[in-house]
Amino acid sequence: MPQDGPSFSPEPLQNIVERLASIIQRSVAVDDADLRLLAHSTHFGDEDPARVRSLVGRFVTDEIVEWARRTGVMRATAPFFTPSAPELGLRPRYVAPIRVDRELAAVLWIIDDGTLSINDLAAVDSAVDDIRTVLVRRAMSFEDDIRQMEAQILGLLSDRSVDRQEAVEELHAAGTFRGCVAYQVINVHVKANGREQRSTGSSIPLRVIERALTQRASGTAVARTDQATVVVIGYAAAPAADQLVGVSEAVLRAVDSVGDALEGIATVGMGGVVAELERAVESHEQAELAIRIARSTGARSFDWADAKLDGMIAALLPEQVPSYLLPRRMIDALENQSEENLLAIRSYLYNAGNVVKTCEELHVHRTTVYYRLTRFTESTGLDLEDGDTRLMVHLWFRMQSFVDVKRA
Repeated sequence: MPQDGPSFSPEPLQNIVERLASIIQRSVAVDDADLRLLAHSTHFGDEDPARVRSLVGRFVTDEIVEWARRTGVMRATAPFFTPSAPELGLRPRYVAPIRVDRELAAVLWIIDDGTLSINDLAAVDSAVDDIRTVLVRRAMSFEDDIRQMEAQILGLLSDRSVDRQEAVEELHAAGTFRGCVAYQVINVHVKANGREQRSTGSSIPLRVIERALTQRASGTAVARTDQATVVVIGYAAAPAADQLVGVSEAVLRAVDSVGDALEGIATVGMGGVVAELERAVESHEQAELAIRIARSTGARSFDWADAKLDGMIAALLPEQVPSYLLPRRMIDALENQSEENLLAIRSYLYNAGNVVKTCEELHVHRTTVYYRLTRFTESTGLDLEDGDTRLMVHLWFRMQSFVDVKRA
């Protein structure tokens, strides 16, 4: 028998779980997609240590989250029974995943040893439908909030000071970054079939990123632009390096959790940390360049704080350059070189003209390196002893991963 009768609340989820618990005479809990408790019913003496810990602490341990992943809770599209895990304090459970637009939105848990009747299971199905309706309404409200926030973020990233100031005032009035003293912008680009995906296509669900940053930031605003998903993060104190790494990893995990629905390859660019929200536009521009640097190296993410020469190249050079604007003599000369010669010249320049390091990198004798340098000069007329020529050729090698040279 229950300890108390069902208590009714203004909170729709609470009413649903209490009603279901009263029908099936078992306690019911509902978690969000990150297994954080959303609602729970009164007890029927069926709780186990894991349930008690989750009710007291309002969260589950990392070990239980990993157990849920292993048992398929996060991937499930239909209800199923999970086995017990005595070492974690878990008795068998009946689990019903609740999805909204194919995305996992919540999980309903009932501690049960397989004795739920057909009528009980029907009541569970009905409760799942009711919970899904509540979550859909919440999602619609969330989308309305997102549209308003997107307008504010676009203002924050505007090149007009008056627009930025107005957006800052609106965000502060909304309490989005209450108590924050440092800010950072992270951009997420999706690329598929050799082209940028517009945010109106297969974009990352914004609530997925917001959930991922809940424990890592004091304020978060997420918006879609034509070029990217933009995340503005507020910190209550200047973030340490390990905190920034954790933020980057959390965003990547959020992106990867979308899986096949993303329909492309996502790259994360992290801008620098700024002290005023109005300067978020600076962090945004840095995040855009960080995307270019990441893609030039094949990395999934890049932090602008780590940018060196590549950052300068990305900042100075456009993404496309017509070939007629580049020195014709250099392009013709380099195009006619063998791969061996190009590799030797590239290594020589990257090692600042150090022949010994070049030999070690290429695993060749010093004589071979000198021979290839001589042959390069003789065949191209480009003298690498000349400072300007050396800089020109070196820059050509470095810019190739950043710039698409369009042939005339």
